[in-house]
Amino acid sequence: MPQNQSPVLHSISIGQGPKLALVLHGILGSGRNWMSFAKSMAERCPEWRFELVDLRAHGRSPVFTGPHTVGACAGDLKRFVDALTPAPGQDAHPSTVIGHSFGGKVALAYGRDFSEGLEQVWVLDSPPSNLASDVEDSEVVSVIRALRSIPLPLAKRDELIPLLAEHGLSRGIALWMTTNLKREGQGLVWRFDLDAVTELIGDYFVQDFWILLERPPSGPTWHIVQAERSERWRPEDAERINQLPAWSPVHHHMLAESGHWVHVDNPTGLEEILLPWLSGEKA
Repeated sequence: MPQNQSPVLHSISIGQGPKLALVLHGILGSGRNWMSFAKSMAERCPEWRFELVDLRAHGRSPVFTGPHTVGACAGDLKRFVDALTPAPGQDAHPSTVIGHSFGGKVALAYGRDFSEGLEQVWVLDSPPSNLASDVEDSEVVSVIRALRSIPLPLAKRDELIPLLAEHGLSRGIALWMTTNLKREGQGLVWRFDLDAVTELIGDYFVQDFWILLERPPSGPTWHIVQAERSERWRPEDAERINQLPAWSPVHHHMLAESGHWVHVDNPTGLEEILLPWLSGEKA
């Protein structure tokens, strides 16, 4: 599969359709996390191609200089899009941006700052509110704290699992984190830059996008997908979305039988939410 290794951001291309969708992972992840889902979507929507982007300080993308913020990530995406060289007949700029968790707020920032030509912005299980009061109880903050205690480099991936278990992390999270190790010299180190990631997640928590959603710019439709079993949402967040006027271009979707990891817990259900909009059945 084609891989874009421009000096801006690294990405993996799935599909060969003319329309372009950017897919943005969550914190501590990478574009590779979304390969299975994107392949299925490309088969069902052959008119689309999906760029699975590694955000700054993640995967194979550069760290860049700070400050490391949600807005800076949106700016990286704009430079990435401007540097793309699509094949003849393929759109040079995205019609859709799809972001999960941390990537959801990056998608909102991109839609706010670079809305020209955008048709849809999808935010997957990422409440638009300022979440600063939730930081201490956040799972991702607990994971980052645990990662800082790991003595690197490691000789083998399996060494990581008991080390993270000592900090109370589940085996599932520990196994996921083994995929974020890369070989460097004689040992294994993180694929991401932990200092930059810490700064990014700190900015994510304080970003508030309600003004954007209550007064959205003309052009794209905005889609907020809430996972039914997600613990990331406060009742007032969903209620505030549902109180938007009927003519608002903001749409609230509930993904049944899913926790926060929407592309793993219920990928078929997520496809069924996305497909009518990407195929043009809805507008």
